[in-house]
Amino acid sequence: MPTVISSRPTSETVQSASSVAIASNASQNNGDRLIKMLKSLYQADQQVKFLHLHAEADYLLQQLQTLKQHQSNPKSSVPASSSQN
Repeated sequence: MPTVISSRPTSETVQSASSVAIASNASQNNGDRLIKMLKSLYQADQQVKFLHLHAEADYLLQQLQTLKQHQSNPKSSVPASSSQN
């Protein structure tokens, strides 16, 4: 008489497989959250660097415009007291 192996999973097998699936999903979700968090931190860091560079560029542009204005208007840059001597 041949031995028949039941192909139905026992409740214990179903529970352990279910636990593994849940743990795997939780691990994947945590990994996804970690990746999203790292990306957002990286983006924030890049935005801060960009804003600093943008502010520095604006400042340098303003200085350049001021210098050009003084060069095109030499009378306004010389104090009145030194022009009377």
